[in-house]
Amino acid sequence: MKERITIALYDLESNKYRKKSQSSCENHGLKRFQYSGYMGKLPMTLRRKLFDEIRKHILMSKKSGRVLVMPVCELDFESAFLFEEAEEVNEEDDRYLC
Repeated sequence: MKERITIALYDLESNKYRKKSQSSCENHGLKRFQYSGYMGKLPMTLRRKLFDEIRKHILMSKKSGRVLVMPVCELDFESAFLFEEAEEVNEEDDRYLC
């Protein structure tokens, strides 16, 4: 199955389940680009699995939350603007995180 650039964003009130969602994203090989925003390449089946995992975390927390797991085509991603400043920035990661 073809992998596509995937952006995963979530907003959970519960710290416990926010950390579980963070682990889910990292376990699927996504890299963090914001506090609750991750990016990487996933096939459709794993995008769905990740969505279901984070949705489950929201439901288990019994607090409000939302999740978006979205594929982005290569052409659109190439026209996106991304900047990251950190103490140690790898020049290769300056434009693309995938």
